[in-house]
Amino acid sequence: MTQSQVGVFSLSSSIPVLNICSTIGYTGYMDFLKSNQIIYPLLKGIDVASRPFVVMRLVVQYNEKIVYCAQTFFQRYTDKAYPWIGGVLSA
Repeated sequence: MTQSQVGVFSLSSSIPVLNICSTIGYTGYMDFLKSNQIIYPLLKGIDVASRPFVVMRLVVQYNEKIVYCAQTFFQRYTDKAYPWIGGVLSA
């Protein structure tokens, strides 16, 4: 983990790590993680472009329908600590 990535994770050493290896989404964003891949409510990791990310497994209820989602926040650019943006994929 590089110095620019330490800031976000230094306060979160108890969050489990999700190893996505060299997986990358079609868009280049972190919107490919499926809710069934998220085995804890909150995970962190580093993507193939060395960008840190955090992902939450969410359960959303709309009327009588329940939808499981993976909401991911990640550092958009490898050479800048900010901005962070989000991507979501529902199951």
